Amino acid sequence: MSDNVEALRQAVGWSSVPRVIDWRGPVEELGIALPGEYKALVEAFPPGEFQTFVKILHPAAFVDPSEFRTEITGYAAIVADWAEDQPESYRVYPAAGGLIPWAIVGFDYVFCWRADGADPDAWPTIICSGGGEPWPVVELPTAAFLNAVVTDPPVIEELDYIAAEVQPPEFTPLRGFEPVPDRPVRKPDPQYWIERLQPYTPRILSEIPARELAPLVEAVPVAGFDEYAFLERAGRTLPGGYCDIVATLGVVTVGPARLCAPDGSDNDFFTVGKALSKRVAAERKQGGGPLGTVHPERGGLIPWGRLDGGGYLAWARITDDPYEWPVVALDATLRHHVAYPMSTSRFLLELATNPDGVVLPPA
Repeated sequence: MSDNVEALRQAVGWSSVPRVIDWRGPVEELGIALPGEYKALVEAFPPGEFQTFVKILHPAAFVDPSEFRTEITGYAAIVADWAEDQPESYRVYPAAGGLIPWAIVGFDYVFCWRADGADPDAWPTIICSGGGEPWPVVELPTAAFLNAVVTDPPVIEELDYIAAEVQPPEFTPLRGFEPVPDRPVRKPDPQYWIERLQPYTPRILSEIPARELAPLVEAVPVAGFDEYAFLERAGRTLPGGYCDIVATLGVVTVGPARLCAPDGSDNDFFTVGKALSKRVAAERKQGGGPLGTVHPERGGLIPWGRLDGGGYLAWARITDDPYEWPVVALDATLRHHVAYPMSTSRFLLELATNPDGVVLPPA
């Protein structure tokens, strides 16, 4: 959490546990990067209003990311109409480098980032309004800008009535997003996967040569894959079938499943693993998280693939032999799973040849 976000939390007296947001959906739907401080802001604060007037455009207010985009484009259309009366020429989202709405003040103002640089965290905020008055430009990060709007003495003259509404400033969450009380960290059960999946081993369907998958999958080669260096970095032996797939085919996609390879992309094996472990740790602090462990927790699942809709494919380490690790699919909430008594390559083969017979967790 940034210092600016924490300062805003302190100013309005908001102490609820931050929520975890899966940003892939909103970012992919919008087709743009978003400032890191904005992400930290909406994870720290649920949908709601500051000082009665100021509403952050918030992805958690919608079930479908497309609805979030609809809200953004709706306010962008309003800004585009206002911009026709401005002495300066402005482009507006979805135009490249245009103004991107991120908050509103009733029907009076729309706060927009001016996305005119490669670094979203350096984008200034434009205070947009109708009537033809020149729009102020404020060179502050998102949370620092909001703090300047709601605290007294006011820093932004055009918005001084917002701070005057009530002091100290207030934040009111929307109904259904009331504060989440601090709860004890859920202690994961390292025996969870062993107790439920032990009957699967050593009877899981064994690996097949990766070349047999070649005509059935989409594949992007991974240049310079070094199995020894990969396993050394992983710090453990992993199923040989996975390494065979990466070495022979690369990153493979089968229907809704995509293998995570050590390729340095956003879908990199290590990047996905670290992101999942960070998410699990955050959810455990809220009393949540999956019932079973996730690496690096003892005996935890090791993710090796992603599913459409935000789910994961992982190995369940229920024995010391990686060749006996069954595949487990987790849904995006990490609350539901389906286990398969088969190796990595067998799972991908089954998904390619009998997709209707492979039951996946709900997307």
